[in-house]
Formats: sequence, C-alpha cells, structure tokens
Amino acid sequence: MASWSEVQAFVRKHYVLRLDQPHHFTMDFALPEAEADVDAGKARPALDEASLAAAVVHVHGQLLQASDGAKTWLSVRAEVCGERAMSPTAALRHGARLLLGALVLSGNQYVLRHTLLLSDLSLSSLQYALEYIAREAGALRKKVLKQTASPPRSPLGQSLND
Repeated sequence: MASWSEVQAFVRKHYVLRLDQPHHFTMDFALPEAEADVDAGKARPALDEASLAAAVVHVHGQLLQASDGAKTWLSVRAEVCGERAMSPTAALRHGARLLLGALVLSGNQYVLRHTLLLSDLSLSSLQYALEYIAREAGALRKKVLKQTASPPRSPLGQSLND
C-alpha cells in the first residue's frame, strides 16, 4: 500500500526525473539496442531514425483523484506514435497482446497507458509498471517506425516501389 508521497520518494530515489511537480513527474528511459552486448567495445555506425526515436522513452506519472475523493490513482503513460503511423486494426491487435495497460488514442497520438490504485500499490509493482510501459512503448515505436520507413510490399514480398 503506497501513498502519493511514497511514490514520489521512490521515483526520486531510483530514477532521474526530467520534471518533478507536486502531482506529476516525467522521466526518460534509455532503451539499449538488442545487439549492443554482442559488439561491446567495438565502434558501431550511428543509429538509424527508428532506433534513435525508440532509444529514449518519456514516461509520465500523474496523481489522479476519484470524483468522490475516496480513491487516488497513479496514471503512467508513454507516447508511442502519431495516429497516422499505425492503423486502428494494428493498434487493437497490439493492445490485445499487452500484459498490462492499454494502447489508447489520446488526441492524435497513440499512448501506452496504465492506471494503478495507490491503496493497492506496492513499490515493486510500481517499478515493474514504469519499466514495462517504457520497454513496450519503445519497442512498439521502433516497430512502427521501421514499418513506415520501409517501402510497401506486395503479398509476394516485392517492393511496390520497384
């Protein structure tokens, strides 16, 4: 069981916060390349656009109060991509595979969002949720960027631009 002040103390101690306000915080998660360990110590070419965009994920946490004032919640979210970068069908399919949270359309952005009830929250669950949202948002953003950067292909695998 955690209070908002305990959540704030935990994220301040364990993470570098980009923004730290009374009811809101933002942090950056740097996500390593999957191949980074294989080539440790070797020079590598600069990251492509998809890798660079997915390398850092901004995670936002916000205190939410129920309208009756009885319950408080923590909303954790990370932007994934613009509305036009992913089809609604692809978003629904991806959302069905999520372990926790939901992929939602907020304004013109797809956002990975998870809401936690503070009265039931353990700090280890909070840490898992923050890191899961960051990893999942980064991986999905990278996948979307790679697909949009590639030329469209026919069912036979040939580029439609050929």
